[in-house]
Amino acid sequence: MPQALQQVVLPQALRIALPATVGQFISLLQDTTLLSLIRPARTARTARTVMANPDFLGLTAEVYLTLAVPVLVLAAPPWGSAAGPWNAASTPPIRLPEP
Repeated sequence: MPQALQQVVLPQALRIALPATVGQFISLLQDTTLLSLIRPARTARTARTVMANPDFLGLTAEVYLTLAVPVLVLAAPPWGSAAGPWNAASTPPIRLPEP
């Protein structure tokens, strides 16, 4: 490895990239922890139990959609994150008219 790369470029790149990488890792860890609390397999078993009830008059899709909405909300990226399409970097600045 060239000495300039090792002593100049690499420390600067790590200094810039490390906070964002650590933040993404922490966010991923939090999201998977929340998702594991829901336990999708258990909720699917609950859905089958509800649909097996003879008094249930609804549609199968209603049950699965009702159970899927909380999972999708928790798994979606936050509104202000760079992963979403509405991040601040992609929006143009607001230009006010000159008085």
